[in-house]
Amino acid sequence: MQRFLLACPAAALLLAGTALAAPPPPGQPSMGQPSMAQPSMAQPSTAQPAQSQPAPSQPSQLSRADQRFAAYAAQSNMVDAQAGQLAMQRGASGRVKQLGQQLMTDQTGINDALQQIAQQDNLTLPTQPDPMQQMQDRRLNVLYGQDFDRAFVSAQLASTGRSIAMYQREAQSGRDPTLKQFAQQTLPVLRRHYALTAALSQETTNNEAPWRGQD
Repeated sequence: MQRFLLACPAAALLLAGTALAAPPPPGQPSMGQPSMAQPSMAQPSTAQPAQSQPAPSQPSQLSRADQRFAAYAAQSNMVDAQAGQLAMQRGASGRVKQLGQQLMTDQTGINDALQQIAQQDNLTLPTQPDPMQQMQDRRLNVLYGQDFDRAFVSAQLASTGRSIAMYQREAQSGRDPTLKQFAQQTLPVLRRHYALTAALSQETTNNEAPWRGQD
């Protein structure tokens, strides 16, 4: 009996040692050994960088009166430049051709200044004349020589007079300082155009065959 009792602790010690010596199951760290976890390989991100969207353009803060003036100015510039080009191509008189060249040169500068103001104020300007102005252009397009000269002078006298009135109103009561200054600076040019056109119109009245021999 005594030998059996002595043998039991020895057997227990033998079993414990065996358990300690046994290798741990796969994936489990052994007792007393630091864990040697393998670093995970980072996967490259497939997310696309966010695309920056352009900020939406803000509506123009110009008053309606200022916007109407800018639209009229843009359309009248187009009409005058087109009429000036036709005068150089179809006019019979040298003075009519000179006026046409003056219109083209001056209206190009006026239009450039207006476009710059429109860009600063987020204002979209018309790209075509209004229906009445288009009708005037169609009429000039079918005329030549002295017939063209008479129609051109008459149309320019009327349209320049309207433009002077519109620019004077903006120069006096416009709310946008930049447009107001633009109108004030452009008025002398328009008045010069009107004076030149009025002189040609007077010649039409005083001469039975206008501008003949004036070239």
